[in-house]
Amino acid sequence: MSAKRAASAALALLLAVSFATPSGARALSADGFEYTVVGSAATVTGCTGTCPTTLVIPSTLGGYSVTSIRDFAFENDALTAVTIPNTVTSIGSDAFLGNLLTTVTIPNSVKIIGARAFYRNALTTVTIGNRVKSIGDYAFQFNSITTVTIPKSVTSIGDYAFASNSLTEVTFLGDEPNNGTYVFIGNNDLTSVTRTSTATGWGSTWSGVAVVTADPTPSPTLTPAPSSTASPTPAPSLTGSPEPSASSEPEPSASSDTGGEEPSPTDGDAAPWLIALLLLLASGTVAAVIRRRQRESRRN
Repeated sequence: MSAKRAASAALALLLAVSFATPSGARALSADGFEYTVVGSAATVTGCTGTCPTTLVIPSTLGGYSVTSIRDFAFENDALTAVTIPNTVTSIGSDAFLGNLLTTVTIPNSVKIIGARAFYRNALTTVTIGNRVKSIGDYAFQFNSITTVTIPKSVTSIGDYAFASNSLTEVTFLGDEPNNGTYVFIGNNDLTSVTRTSTATGWGSTWSGVAVVTADPTPSPTLTPAPSSTASPTPAPSLTGSPEPSASSEPEPSASSDTGGEEPSPTDGDAAPWLIALLLLLASGTVAAVIRRRQRESRRN
């Protein structure tokens, strides 16, 4: 190879490396992922080999917090599911383009969703975190999303961002964002978008779609069913019940066992004394009779 051709090849390689790795970033790998580090923050750039179809992006790599997903990081990787950690603040352009994702949750940490980030997947459900500020051009185009809620944090939505889906319902929770061109084109069953009554800046249409006003229905408050048990018995007083007075119950009557009559001396224990008295009187009488007969006998 001539020196000139070698120099040209080296320059091309240098340019490629410069494009792939931001200035000052270090290209590293860990836990099956490739990433770059600037300062204390990591940016995921892809998988070290073939990505698993169910992809879980870690919140840290090599001890660095994962704060962003690089452009084209997981393009056309046949992903069917992805979990994005709550440390990521930005999702790059084309980051998940051309996969097989059916549902995705954008965590509350994310502020920027890049252009074509989820372009041409199989999404039916998307949940957008409540800190997202910008949704890029074509971000969710060519999916099958049926409903979407745009959080109040969103200030900008790019061209064709939700074009060519299956939308029937779109709800904006905040003020009117900057509207791109044909944001909802290709959603034939979407006749209007809804905004809240307290939001400002809205006109009668937004990106070519009619705007209606309606506030979200509050979640019902569950009223507990009445208890079927009896009211609880009040707790006893700490001082207790007063002791009953010694005279609180009537004294038993002396005649309670005799029908109200005083006992006769002949009743109960008086009977033996009466018998003894009768015997004594009888013995005295007998003695008197004997003495009288003896006196009469001496006279005769």
